[in-house]
Amino acid sequence: MIDEIRKSINAILYERVSSPFYGTLALSWLAWNWKIPYITFFVSEAKINCSNVLFTNCSKVDYILEHCTNSLNLWQGPLISVVVLLAVVPFITNGSYWLDMWFKKWRIKKKIEFEDETPLLPKKANELRKKIRDVNEEFERLNEEKDEGIKDLKSLNSELTNKNNLLNKSLKEKETKLNQTENTVEQQKNGQRIVIEENQELKKEIENKNKEINEVQHELNEREKDVNFLNKKDHKANISDLPPSNITKVDLTKETEYKRYLNSGKIEGFSKKAYLFSRNKQVPTIEIQDLTDAIKFSLIEYTDHTKQYVQLTTRGENYLKWYQQRESSLFK
Repeated sequence: MIDEIRKSINAILYERVSSPFYGTLALSWLAWNWKIPYITFFVSEAKINCSNVLFTNCSKVDYILEHCTNSLNLWQGPLISVVVLLAVVPFITNGSYWLDMWFKKWRIKKKIEFEDETPLLPKKANELRKKIRDVNEEFERLNEEKDEGIKDLKSLNSELTNKNNLLNKSLKEKETKLNQTENTVEQQKNGQRIVIEENQELKKEIENKNKEINEVQHELNEREKDVNFLNKKDHKANISDLPPSNITKVDLTKETEYKRYLNSGKIEGFSKKAYLFSRNKQVPTIEIQDLTDAIKFSLIEYTDHTKQYVQLTTRGENYLKWYQQRESSLFK
């Protein structure tokens, strides 16, 4: 806090001291009021005599208040002096400088005119001719040196041009080799990438083939299970083997509708596959015949979005119960 106050005071004092207005004002005030510091520092009080009767014991302060405190000396005179010094004096100084330069120019002009009109003496004429001859000789020598310098520069420029051409040629050859190398590397990379892509495609094909083989194997296994199931002695598909449902009895009111389904011939294959649902709640779609029509009649439904498995609906369970009862009655 104290450091900041000190810095602020120093900045204000520096601004006041460096300002031309305050410096001029201080000098003007001292010029108008020189008596005040003179009396204060150099005159003793014994020599001071106040004319005012009010001051019985006249001191320096009393004398200054009586004789040196008029407004002209204190502030009017110093302010007028500051205005004159800062506003008028610069114009006077610039005017005097301009007049001085004008007189110097005029003097030089008159001197040249006088020298031009004054004839040269023979001695001075010979000296002038000698100087002119020396200057001409020096000029010719400088011209010869200039020509030689130009010739050397041309030779150096030609040499540098040849070197530059050789460097450019070498650089182009190296760039060509580099481009060829880059092309070769790029071709090799492309070849490797093609081989990698082909290998990836072959891997995908192998995976797909393996998947197909697994699906075929799975289908064969299922068919084998079906064959084994059908080959069991005295085995018949029974509705009790079907998945349980909330409906325990066949809804005979649907018999006409079930007959229409069956007589249409669209779900005959599905009806004969009822034993598949007796073992599994979900059956692969590839095992189901008349899949589209069975789904259309709301007898089965997909179990997930992949549509790879189906399961019986309540309508489908009732239909298969009806179908099993019908088949049993036909074979009695």
